[in-house]
Amino acid sequence: NACCFGSAQIACGLAQLGIVVRLCDLLELPDASLLLAVLEALEALLRAGGDGFGINPHARLVDEAGGCEKIEALQMHENPE
Repeated sequence: NACCFGSAQIACGLAQLGIVVRLCDLLELPDASLLLAVLEALEALLRAGGDGFGINPHARLVDEAGGCEKIEALQMHENPE
């Protein structure tokens, strides 16, 4: 909730506290509802980290946490949601 409905400052603070790694870890769980919530939270973090110029520091964190590979793997997820 804090990522999706909080301010950009809150999202950036959570990213600095390491939430990106934890969210990326959750991308391997089989629960479709939880996966959707995690993807929404990651999207909010990426929006908060981007200014439209240069490299988004939150995108770098997602990549370093293996999030890109895990998101790609979700394309094969069994649930059609």
